[in-house]
Amino acid sequence: NDGDHSHDIYKNTSTFSSENVDRSPLGFSNDLRLHLQSSRMELDKFIEAQKELSDKCNSLQDQIVQNERCEIKNKLKDLRGIQYKRGHLDIPSSDRYGLVNDGEDSNLVEKAVRLKEKEVQIEKEIANLNLEHSEKQRQLEEISKVEQVERHKADQVRKSKERVEEAKKTSVDDLTYAVLKYKMLGIDFVKGVGSALRCNFTHLDPVDPNRIFTFLLNVNDDDLYEINECNPELNAGTILTLLDELNTT
Repeated sequence: NDGDHSHDIYKNTSTFSSENVDRSPLGFSNDLRLHLQSSRMELDKFIEAQKELSDKCNSLQDQIVQNERCEIKNKLKDLRGIQYKRGHLDIPSSDRYGLVNDGEDSNLVEKAVRLKEKEVQIEKEIANLNLEHSEKQRQLEEISKVEQVERHKADQVRKSKERVEEAKKTSVDDLTYAVLKYKMLGIDFVKGVGSALRCNFTHLDPVDPNRIFTFLLNVNDDDLYEINECNPELNAGTILTLLDELNTT
């Protein structure tokens, strides 16, 4: 644009011929002076327009620089916040405003440390629970073994008791049968004083079946049988012979 404008000025001035005789004191013709003034005015306008354009460019450039500075400042602020959260930068609490959100006034390293401590605590609790479970399982197994042993003993005791009860029942049945049999035969036993036992017999006398024949059997201090009473009386030799046979069996 500047070259084109200068070229137009030169072109305009070159159109004038040297025949113009009305000259200024400096030797310029009137037409040339008018054209020079007109060109000067156009040049001033051009310079003013270029200056205005330059001011606008400078203002725009300043605005761009200011915006870029603000953006760089914000980026640096964000970078510091990221570095603080990651634990790469220590920032005083008074300078943390705007670097972290509400409730985030701690960096990631601190959070990671707390989470690690919590994880270790949980692992300890799990280990303790596993140990307690193992101990309970061991106690349960021991109790189960003891229970099996006690159940076996109880079964043995039950079986032994059943055998005893069966033996008692058999003995009672046998004794009942023997007592009934003895009574049918006319034999009866009556406990006497101390260890004495009175033996009564009937059905011996065909004339009088209800006649009672009796003797008192006792055990002396030498653990030998002896007869203290006998009714009807028997021969002493017969009684001694019977006692000797009884004590030797």
